[in-house]
Amino acid sequence: SNGLTFNSNSVEIKANGQTLNGNGANFNLITDTDDDCTFEIQFTQSYLDTISKATTIVITYSAMINENAVIGEDPETNSAILDYGDGSNTKIDTDTQTYVYCFDLVKTNAQHVLINGAEFALYESEEDENPIAFVNSNGTYRVATTNDNNTTTTIKVTNGQVRITGLGAGTY
Repeated sequence: SNGLTFNSNSVEIKANGQTLNGNGANFNLITDTDDDCTFEIQFTQSYLDTISKATTIVITYSAMINENAVIGEDPETNSAILDYGDGSNTKIDTDTQTYVYCFDLVKTNAQHVLINGAEFALYESEEDENPIAFVNSNGTYRVATTNDNNTTTTIKVTNGQVRITGLGAGTY
């Protein structure tokens, strides 16, 4: 969906537990497609000639929530379609759904007066030494993707409030 950004560096293909090499050795990753797909994996004929019915191929990849994600009850949907076989056009369709939520943080002092200008960083855990990177868009902080520029790890409270989007479920 438009709310997900594909990470082309995340593609990993294993056959019977062994990692396959791309760039034409065993397969090619195609990101400039003629259809609505974000990417395609095309196995080389020389690799296909080496497999049998017993070969198990596992393809993994990731995508990040981006600024176009819809916040709320409607999930971002990622579909995978697999065409394989000897020309019989066998297909397997799978969908993965990701729900995106946001929260507003309100910073006050002991007298419940809004604090302006407070700054902080957000971490995945207390042990994590690297803060989460965000993109600031008019006071709304969205978790940064690998393709984002001008990221920040400092969240600044404006008029006592800040909105944070794109975090997965968890404790931060």
